[in-house]
Amino acid sequence: NSWPIESMTQLLETKGFYVVEQRIDDRKFDGLSGVVNGKALLVISRAGISVDRKRYNLAHELGHHIIAADNELEEPAAHRFAAAFLIPAQSLYHELGDSRRNIDINELLMLKEKYGISVQALTRRCRDLGIISDAVYQQMFIYFRTNYWHVNEPGFCPHREEPVLFRKMVLKAVAEGVITAEKAKSIYPGYAEIGEREMNRSGWKW
Repeated sequence: NSWPIESMTQLLETKGFYVVEQRIDDRKFDGLSGVVNGKALLVISRAGISVDRKRYNLAHELGHHIIAADNELEEPAAHRFAAAFLIPAQSLYHELGDSRRNIDINELLMLKEKYGISVQALTRRCRDLGIISDAVYQQMFIYFRTNYWHVNEPGFCPHREEPVLFRKMVLKAVAEGVITAEKAKSIYPGYAEIGEREMNRSGWKW
């Protein structure tokens, strides 16, 4: 059993995806995926967001790579895929049972910490799998909205989501003289921060 998934980023990178984080001002932007030069699989994830949202975004973009559907159907299918990928049906049934009249919020917070998926996504997953009714689902989301959980959801995700594959590729290209340090900064904004962090840690002087 490979669930819970320890790191969505590491999983994608081991499958050949380049995961890149970018700070985007547009709040509506969560992620983007595509194929570069006909072969390189790329996922761009929004930086500076919560870990659970980052994991969901990565799973969502993976869904776009896998699912072949009409444009109108692909987006909701990718959302369904993301939740199912982070916590499969059998895992959720095992945790909560097949049918519930109600669910304690603390149960969902525990699952958030274990599986790295938000309480709101878990609640939708419970509704989609028939664990809770539409009425209970609506009541819970009224509670979430009233308490501004749609803006700042409580709970903790211990999962580590830090892309390394693209960073390693940039560092190697600079070391081999393929690109300059200035070019590295332009294609990977975090390049300068890496150098400063490593020098501070080691005390090296260049």
